[in-house]
Amino acid sequence: MEADVWPPVFSSTQQRRQLERSRTETSSVPEIRDHALRHHRAIRSAIASGDRRAARAAMDEHMQQTLDDLESFVAGATPTRQADESNRAAG
Repeated sequence: MEADVWPPVFSSTQQRRQLERSRTETSSVPEIRDHALRHHRAIRSAIASGDRRAARAAMDEHMQQTLDDLESFVAGATPTRQADESNRAAG
């Protein structure tokens, strides 16, 4: 398995600037910061334990929470996970 590259390699300066803008915007929301810190701790713990599956699961959960936070706190839309759960409950 190849090691991930950190910091990530961006194919363009535009991508890097977009990421910087997004992080600045999301970091200004206390709830998003709290969620991110909680997820980062879980990711770090899973990596430290040597459990690759737990680390991958923790990272996947963090990415979903990030998407949910962007939609609910930044874009004002209903978070994807909540919409999916609501659709399942209604179906």
